[in-house]
Amino acid sequence: MTSPDLALYHYDGCPFCTRVREAADRLGVSLELRDILESADHRRELTQSTGSQTVPVLRIEEASGEVRWVPESAQIIEYLDGRGGT
Repeated sequence: MTSPDLALYHYDGCPFCTRVREAADRLGVSLELRDILESADHRRELTQSTGSQTVPVLRIEEASGEVRWVPESAQIIEYLDGRGGT
């Protein structure tokens, strides 16, 4: 089974984003980091998909092509904790 692609929409000064990045590092989970302040394309994709620019948000793309969005740092960390090391 192929692991999903994980992308974290974030920005550097956000304490909740920092919490998620640190949890991913601790758990050994690889994330693509998409800074919404540095990339208008990432900001636009986040807004179009979720209706908001609030971060952090985790984008999960399954091998089937299905995309899910997980908002809120606690929910993201809970998801990552269940994955560990991928």
